[in-house]
This record gives sequence, C-alpha cells and structure tokens, in this order.
Amino acid sequence: MATSEEKFTAEPTFDACFVDPRSPGDLYLFKDRRVLLVDSGSNKCRWDTPAKISEWRSDYPFHDGIDACFVDPRSPGDLYLFKNSQVCLVDSGGNKRRWDAPMKISSWRSEYPFEAGIDSCFVSLRSPGDLYLFKGNQVSKVDSGENKRREGPEKIADWRPAYPFDDGIKPCFVDPRSPGDLYLFKGNNVCLVDADGNEVRKGRQTIGSWRSEYLAF
Repeated sequence: MATSEEKFTAEPTFDACFVDPRSPGDLYLFKDRRVLLVDSGSNKCRWDTPAKISEWRSDYPFHDGIDACFVDPRSPGDLYLFKNSQVCLVDSGGNKRRWDAPMKISSWRSEYPFEAGIDSCFVSLRSPGDLYLFKGNQVSKVDSGENKRREGPEKIADWRPAYPFDDGIKPCFVDPRSPGDLYLFKGNNVCLVDADGNEVRKGRQTIGSWRSEYLAF
C-alpha cells in the first residue's frame, strides 16, 4: 500500500491515467509528482493516500510528472509514458524500465503527429490497434504498435460532435471491464462516452460527485 505525506487537494484535476489490463480494475491517476491507485469501476480508493512516483516506481522516468500514458492491449505489459516531447516504455505492472532512456516522440514514431507533446490518449479495446492522441482541440488516430498514422489530425468537434470538451481533453481512459466506456476528463469534470462512436452515455459531472472516494483523503 502506498504511503506518502503528500496528498491531493480536495478537488484535484488529474494529469494522466491508465488501467492495467493485467489487473483490469486497477486505475492509476497521476497528478504532478504523485500517483493514486483506485478501482476503475467503483467509488473506491485502493491506496490510503497518493504516493510519489519516485517512491512507487523508482526506475520509471519523469518523476516530476507525466503528461499522458497508455498500455498497448496487444502487448499488455507495455506502458508508454509521455512527457513534453519525450516517450519511454516501462512495465505496467512492475518497477522496470524497458528502454534504457526516454527518446523523442519524433524519433520513436516519425509518422505520429504532435511531436512536441500530447495532452491525452486512449486505445480502443474493440479495435486494439487504434490509438487516439489528443493535443489541444485536435485528435489523430494512429497505430498503437507501428509507425503509422491512420487518420487526422482533425478537430475533436468534427471527429465526434456529441463529445464534450472539444477544446481539449485531459486525461481519459477506457475501462477494460466495459470496453465501450470511455471516460473523458477536463479540469474537475468527467463525462462518459462511447469509445468507438459519437454517443454520450452520461453527461458531464464533477469528479467529486462521480467518485467521491477518489478525493477522500
């Protein structure tokens, strides 16, 4: 169980998040230098308090914060962490860096857009190679395992007009226990949409009203 004297504020906004597909209920939330483990499908914290990233996974890079991250479902242990223009591959379930050092996004996947950095991302679990990258009000679909751009960039408002937060999304995640459920965050608000279609399943609400225990420190 994580221990740390640092705690989130009463109404935190999150920088990044991911669900570990090898333990599908495990949702990791990142804010600045801290990380918190919660249950992806219920109003439950699994740790008593957040932990420093450097204490939780000392071998991971970017101890001062993570911009975005995703796990490739075609290789479930592969967790990609993004910070500014850099990316690094680590193990999603252990304290292990798979690359010796981070590398530039442009060197890793030259066909990907947003080489200066991304705000958020998610992989479709119904079409596991489809990785969606968000930057500002734009989105692009790329291949999660190859150097290939499939669509975009285009405006979020043109891509999925029914989605909220068309001026930017940060962060987002798909729940593996309900693969169509995509949660979008913006500030201290969250909305549930269809990951693979233009449908809002539950309108925006505050994070605190959605999952109060995520904020109960």
